[in-house]
Amino acid sequence: MCGIFGYNRPPHEATNATFFADLAHRGPNATATHHTGSWILGHLRLSIIETSSASNQPFLKDGNSLIFNGEIYNYLELTHDHLSQASLRTASDTEVLITLLNRDGLSCLNRLNGMFAFAWHNGKTDTLHLVRDRFGVKPLYYTSVGGHVYFSSEITPLARLQKNIQLDDGIIASFMADTATDFDERSGVVGIRQVRPGHYLQITADGSVAEVPWYHGQDSVIDTALFNDKEKTLAAFEDLLTDALRLRHRADVPIC
Repeated sequence: MCGIFGYNRPPHEATNATFFADLAHRGPNATATHHTGSWILGHLRLSIIETSSASNQPFLKDGNSLIFNGEIYNYLELTHDHLSQASLRTASDTEVLITLLNRDGLSCLNRLNGMFAFAWHNGKTDTLHLVRDRFGVKPLYYTSVGGHVYFSSEITPLARLQKNIQLDDGIIASFMADTATDFDERSGVVGIRQVRPGHYLQITADGSVAEVPWYHGQDSVIDTALFNDKEKTLAAFEDLLTDALRLRHRADVPIC
């Protein structure tokens, strides 16, 4: 678990301090901000893969910037299959991700096996992309205050920017009745939205926001004929589960 935040306005130390304080529990190993184009990007790191300072974020490469919360489980396979000729200075999934984004753009998203919420800034166009994984495992919220866009891994620092906090009664009622959350862009606080699962936001330098769905549920194909055979079904499920566990056990720190 890491924390990310950012906003499109001149750097403001008080604003940065608020984000760092409210998100401190998400990343005890390293903190930093970076001013790129119209944006300030901040990161709080919990080091799991490639724990050296070379992989600290914001991560800068080829004029672009990345702040990333989550893990790309198949980063070694992506390196082998797609980046064998690329120049990588770390052994991190972060650098694999930004290298793919810089080369292929957001078309690379369906190749990612992982849970993630990240902000990728294109230095040439001064455009920011806020991206959330297929099923919204990792959180990512945003709001607009005073003509500026702010985003964060959590609601709290965004709520502090508002003069009057108003709860969304509809969302709260849904949670109380059915424990239903995360079914649309509403967060539970009026004026604070979330990037929907399987979507990304494209935000230009002037603050205009476009929402784009990137996941359409078609990045894998299952031969449904195997469900006619119990043993084949069990074997296929065991293979999927075993592979998922294998990938998720990749870490450069002790596994609890």
